[in-house]
Amino acid sequence: MCVKASMRLHLLEHDPIDLSETNMTNWAKAKGYPLAQTYVCNNEKLPALDDFDWLMVMGGSPHAWEEDSLSWLAPEKEFIAEALDRNKAIFGVCFGAQLLAEVLGATVFQNDQEEIGWHEVTLTPDGQDSFLFRDIPERFMCFHWHSDHFSLPPGWGITQSYLQPDVHTTVIRGDITWVEAGQTDQIVFHPPRRIALDLMIRIRRGKHDSLDFTGVQVSSQGTGVVGGHPAFYCYGEVKQGLFKRKTVKTLRVCFYCPELNHTLFLHFTGTCQDADLKELHESLAGLECH
Repeated sequence: MCVKASMRLHLLEHDPIDLSETNMTNWAKAKGYPLAQTYVCNNEKLPALDDFDWLMVMGGSPHAWEEDSLSWLAPEKEFIAEALDRNKAIFGVCFGAQLLAEVLGATVFQNDQEEIGWHEVTLTPDGQDSFLFRDIPERFMCFHWHSDHFSLPPGWGITQSYLQPDVHTTVIRGDITWVEAGQTDQIVFHPPRRIALDLMIRIRRGKHDSLDFTGVQVSSQGTGVVGGHPAFYCYGEVKQGLFKRKTVKTLRVCFYCPELNHTLFLHFTGTCQDADLKELHESLAGLECH
């Protein structure tokens, strides 16, 4: 993208506070770019598409799915889609990135964990190749404050992530290095149903037949088969979130693999229907653990 000396910037704001002096506005003023702001949260009129060259959709406290309670949200999404059709330069920040992603076909959902505080961010190979990060080191500390997440639109790649697998020990068998103990966290999502679940996978050496019931209000439990191995499972509910505690559903499964001599624990947690967890549970029967 070529940034012209006279490029006109327009910021869409989503909180009813004075945002005239921010890092973004100060940067634009220092560069000499003409700048305008629309507080869509105050139902201010959206600009004409010919009134700007670069649209910046800023952050805010709302959620991207609150069209029923926020009268301005659906029109803003339509406006972003129109700007995309006109090939306008668009930059989304936090909540704004969620709106942009949804317009492009992604799914926005509440993350399993609120991410608040200083965390290290690691650029993936795609991130390192992007012009957006050409002056950014491969690893850097970044302040996070968000509780929502979004899947990537079809055909897009991941640019950065700070969550790395916690691998405690590995073991080499033949030409393959296996994780012998550790933990990783993933997101399992179903866009048509607007479902996104946190999947925690933990591996422990040796045989462990007990599930982790910490904080779980168990509704049912039993035994089954996963990957050809006897397995234990439970369905229930847990509290989630640091500040806005909410009750979500969870499915927890564990099984021992004698070939690798380790026990796998799978925790699916999030907002969904019982039938969704049951469908995931049934799919585990064909899981290949090695």
